[in-house]
Amino acid sequence: PAINAELVATRRTVEPGGSVAYTLYYNNTRLALAASVDIEVFLPSGVPMSSANPVYSSSAGGRFTWNRTSVGTGEHRIQFVTTVPLDAALGSVLRTTVFANYTDDAGTRVGGSQAFADVTVEVPAAGPPWALIAAGIVGGVIAAIVALRLYLSAIEQTVIDEVFLLHKDGLLVKHYTRRLRPDV
Repeated sequence: PAINAELVATRRTVEPGGSVAYTLYYNNTRLALAASVDIEVFLPSGVPMSSANPVYSSSAGGRFTWNRTSVGTGEHRIQFVTTVPLDAALGSVLRTTVFANYTDDAGTRVGGSQAFADVTVEVPAAGPPWALIAAGIVGGVIAAIVALRLYLSAIEQTVIDEVFLLHKDGLLVKHYTRRLRPDV
């Protein structure tokens, strides 16, 4: 047998009081059966385990142990969830470490594998600055309206409603009051 352990956290960052789900893969990459696989998970100090599937065989402090027997070829997994304490220091890195030791059919320890996953404690970023986004949208709409008015006034045809024919001394000779569309 050859057991390779891999630990995957669902999050890279977590807020104080938040939870992190993990999947521990312990894959037998050979055809030979592993008679037993002893898996130990070490959680950071003060971080409790909220749930596990399958349930661990034993625990002591932040150490949780699973004893799996007759582990065949292929992928195997354990899923568990931890809860970050409310008083966890911002910026701290919480490292969860896994050791998987295994034996062959004769009960001889033939190897082991180690893996870890780091999660950083952070305050979640505030949402987008809605006031700035709204101001940008309003400004964009106003600019679009002004541009549209300028465009329409540039392509609109000139209309003459009244024409006055005046003598050079200023006397009215003729007055037309119909709509004309000159070629301007």
